[in-house]
Amino acid sequence: GASLKHYAANNQEVERMRGSSEVDERTLREIYLPAFEAAVKEAQPWTVMCSYNRLNGTYASENDHLLTEILRNEWGFEGAVVSDWGAVHSTAAPVLAGLDIEMPGPAKWFGNLLSEAVRTWQVDESAVDEAVRRVLRVLAWAGRLEGDDRPEGAVNTPEHQALAREVATEAMVLLKNDGALLPLDAAALKTVAVIGPNADE
Repeated sequence: GASLKHYAANNQEVERMRGSSEVDERTLREIYLPAFEAAVKEAQPWTVMCSYNRLNGTYASENDHLLTEILRNEWGFEGAVVSDWGAVHSTAAPVLAGLDIEMPGPAKWFGNLLSEAVRTWQVDESAVDEAVRRVLRVLAWAGRLEGDDRPEGAVNTPEHQALAREVATEAMVLLKNDGALLPLDAAALKTVAVIGPNADE
């Protein structure tokens, strides 16, 4: 199932993990939310992912106005709400606001800390039950609960290896060796720039 993201007012990369988008309600409704509303109502995604930022001082992952009042109560969203990676900052506030899944796992705030919050009456068990119910609903939509008779998947089969080789072959780029530049002559080099994510490797 598709995941609609990043909900909402995710305006910038600078300080995106703690910045606060200060947006009045009219601007929120007229500029930031219409695309999300249309996607929820027309496409019915299975999950919605919270953004990293805060909206008017409250993190999106613990924003009751966004997650419960608007997304669920107004738009009728029935799927699960998932955090962006590392976007959960506390235990009680997110689950009480309507966050269902903390990503990535294993959970930092929704594991033992959530169990402790229930034991110490910071979070009512019914709030956790609701979150679990929404996650189970998505699993049911995906056919992953009891009675699923689809065959198990396969990993690293000869067919996968053949396809990977075919894709790699088709993706190759040939370089023209003008002036016999290659192979590089180590004695003639003054500097070499290695660029890209594999430079550290």
